[in-house]
Amino acid sequence: MKSATKDYWLHGLVLMVALCVACPKRANVNPTKTLVPIEAATFGLSNSYQVSPYPVDNFGILTAYKPPQGERWDESNEICATWSCLGVDANKVPTDPNERLSVSGFADTGTGGTISLSDDQQNSFGVKLLLPGLAKLVDIKGNVDWKSHVTVNLQLGNATKRVLNRIKAYNYMKNTLQPGNPLKDAFDQGQLVILVADLVVDSLDATIKVDKDLNAGADAALSKAAESQQLPVGKDASLSGKLENKGGGSYHLEVKNPVVIAVLPKQQPSAGTLGPPSPSDPWGDWKQVLVPLHRDLQ
Repeated sequence: MKSATKDYWLHGLVLMVALCVACPKRANVNPTKTLVPIEAATFGLSNSYQVSPYPVDNFGILTAYKPPQGERWDESNEICATWSCLGVDANKVPTDPNERLSVSGFADTGTGGTISLSDDQQNSFGVKLLLPGLAKLVDIKGNVDWKSHVTVNLQLGNATKRVLNRIKAYNYMKNTLQPGNPLKDAFDQGQLVILVADLVVDSLDATIKVDKDLNAGADAALSKAAESQQLPVGKDASLSGKLENKGGGSYHLEVKNPVVIAVLPKQQPSAGTLGPPSPSDPWGDWKQVLVPLHRDLQ
């Protein structure tokens, strides 16, 4: 009797071990990470800058908006994004890294180092900005709670600060564009808000972990996004990279093109002109626009 009981016990133990080995591993979601504000100062910028609404390689300098009188600028009144403002189709955006970074000479570029973020800042950037932006690009429907039972470890590449070349921008809008072009018309009417500077990083690498049992919606959304071999192009937005499903709620996102991290919006001071430039700030005569696009970042 004792021998039979022992055999049953041993068989049960072997079965349990076999089942545990066969079970897919769940992502180890760190519950101790704290959500912190993400703002321009996080990246060493002045409070004139705003965190970019999309972590993509468009929606940077020269992106233009025409907000109704007395209303704030946002994606609902966008005229065009960086490359579409220049009349360049998505499939014809330069592949040369230097030409892409300089926006074919429309951007004056500086130099910068690698951005270092704390674990909490990495996670907050990921769940407040990166994942919601990714969801918009791949047209994920429904309300996904990215802040619950999701953690992100993020590595950003070398940073470059870009400023829109004032002379080239003026000549382009004044002399190259023809009446009837929305950008030209808004310029002639003095109704433009333009992103006159930005901060970009040359790459982005993120490890994303989701507790599938406690946030099935986030896991389903990421699983859908990972089905594409290459991340798709949304409205005027390109995130040239790959999202890989590692299984068990773990995902890896790698982007090797410039990614816009923060932007400096300014409002046109008068119709049909850029106004006299400031010796110390080429866009100093344009009005500050301080209304943030992302209220969730605080």
